[in-house]
Amino acid sequence: MAPAALRRPGAALGGLPLCAALVLAAAPSARAQEKPSARIEARVLAVTPAGVTLDAGADRGVSVGDRVELFPDGAPQAVAVVRVVTKQSARADWIGSSAGVLPGSRAEIVLTHSDQPQGQTAPAPTHSPWARPAGGFDSNKPLLAPYDGTDAEPEPMRFRGRAFLQLDQLLDRTRRRNYSLARTGLDFTLENALGAPGALAFDGELFDRRVRDKRFPEEDSTLARLDRLSYRGGEAAGSPVRYEVGRFLQSEFPELGMTDGAEVTFRPSSSDRFGASAGLMPSFTPRLSSEDDAQGTVYYRHSFDEADLSSLGVAYQKTWHEGQPDRDLVVLSGRHLQPDGLTLTASAWIDYYRSGERTRSEGPELTQLFLVASHPLGKDAGLGATANYVRFQDILADELPPLASDVLAQSRILRTGVHGWIQLGGGWRASARADRWSDSSESGGSGEARLDVRDLLLSQGRLTGAIFASEGRTNSLRGFRLGAQQDTRLGSFGFGYDFGAAQSDFASGLDERSRQHILRASWDADLGRSWNLGAYIEHRFGTRQDTYLIGFLLSVRL
Repeated sequence: MAPAALRRPGAALGGLPLCAALVLAAAPSARAQEKPSARIEARVLAVTPAGVTLDAGADRGVSVGDRVELFPDGAPQAVAVVRVVTKQSARADWIGSSAGVLPGSRAEIVLTHSDQPQGQTAPAPTHSPWARPAGGFDSNKPLLAPYDGTDAEPEPMRFRGRAFLQLDQLLDRTRRRNYSLARTGLDFTLENALGAPGALAFDGELFDRRVRDKRFPEEDSTLARLDRLSYRGGEAAGSPVRYEVGRFLQSEFPELGMTDGAEVTFRPSSSDRFGASAGLMPSFTPRLSSEDDAQGTVYYRHSFDEADLSSLGVAYQKTWHEGQPDRDLVVLSGRHLQPDGLTLTASAWIDYYRSGERTRSEGPELTQLFLVASHPLGKDAGLGATANYVRFQDILADELPPLASDVLAQSRILRTGVHGWIQLGGGWRASARADRWSDSSESGGSGEARLDVRDLLLSQGRLTGAIFASEGRTNSLRGFRLGAQQDTRLGSFGFGYDFGAAQSDFASGLDERSRQHILRASWDADLGRSWNLGAYIEHRFGTRQDTYLIGFLLSVRL
């Protein structure tokens, strides 16, 4: 989970670590792009404070470092960067705000580093002539008898990674407040590091945060953060055992979080996997310290096809807080992915409470449920639905700010929604979404209608228009959004304007009306084949608001 400082805009002008200086020193001069970047559409499967999981992966050309543009309904466009890629999915970390992004939200992944045209497959690899001459086999043996030869040469070491530097500066003229943040980080994977199929992985960053507010003392903090340092083995195809040690996100059930320990997975067949993990649990704090909580997990997953597009799994996790038994959690998850058909992802969390809890009686209770489904209607249209249910768990670990017992006992949040889209021809695309939510005290709903068009005025361009609304018991919002994006040989330029009118009804009978405007501009370009530079500026103004945000992100594929 990302620290709060990393989920808000801002940037420091000093105190940068050494690796930031190295990133800047090695940056090549900007040059024109050879061709616009390819784009593929994806859907959001899961959202966390740290990032987002998408339903597109390496089989569609996604790679680490690719830029993700998300289009949440009723909120400004969000941006993330791909950090982890599997065959059918990818995990991306936020850059700036992630407000409004929910499971089912539409996204576009910019395949910045892809040289392969979309819709084409790579040619079959070539190889040198066979070292073993034809003939010379024993005619008395079966034709398919195993070849009793020498072992294959070990795979060579391969290194891939990404380094980045992000600087943001936020000026709040209304509150006379200045906020800055500098981030720099490095993540890499060294494959076959020990002469055997395996990988050494590292993901860490440093950030420097500074707050200047004339009403309060100055705040300065510099912090190092380690998200991953692990070695995993058993990566060879057909290997019956896979293991990982160090700090890492659990592989089969990443929803169970990060651990400082070990995980082992047994694969007795191509369709079955079972295993266990154990270790300390890093806390949800900026430093990710792992001092108070520990966990042990066992799990099983069955795949219904060779490509692992459809599967079901179950996991049981036991946790301890400061040496005391804390949580008994069962997670059920499944997915059914069809590129041209129904896509379904589901996850259910069931906590089993024992006697002695503050607000819960003994027995099982559903604490989280996530459902995301979509289905194309031919090649040019589709429908989807989402359902999310959350009830705050009654545990000892401080995963949430302390809640009063009555609030904890009644906490329930349910959100359901539907969405649809249709290609109208000529580059036009229409989409709409509606959802309903409720908690223990009130309920409401929201909706959005959106229209996109490509290549209307200029080639490689896109125009966007949307209207949105939300309604609650005491708050309402109405607004619209306009946007434009143009891909050129000098990079991708984006412009946007949002307007929102809100009304709040207080118990005293007083009504408050407010207006908010958002102007934004961005530029994103490749600097050669490995470097990427993005810059952005945003101005929010209206009722009691006048803020400016300016920043840039420089990244390099290693």
